[in-house]
Amino acid sequence: EKMELKESSKGQPMLSVWFKIIAGDFKGQMIFMNQVINQGFQISIAKRFLQSLDAVDESEVTFEDYGQFNQLVLDVFEGAGELEYLLEYGQNKNGFNTFKIMEVYD
Repeated sequence: EKMELKESSKGQPMLSVWFKIIAGDFKGQMIFMNQVINQGFQISIAKRFLQSLDAVDESEVTFEDYGQFNQLVLDVFEGAGELEYLLEYGQNKNGFNTFKIMEVYD
């Protein structure tokens, strides 16, 4: 539904992704992914997630600076236009939400 690079409530850069559920008991509801990206491991999480969307060539998913990464996010969102995803939504051992693309559908 939506994908953007924005500022968190604490003023940190953050990848924000909105998913709309299209089937099942929760059809029509939304899932929100917010990943702060101000440290290396956080940027890596965001990059792996963007690659998993299969909307651009994997080699294009790089981080040079926030301006370049913002454009990448916009390109991925545009490339994902008509794609649908099987999303595994859960929590890690620290209680943080996890998002894993299990399947991409044309």
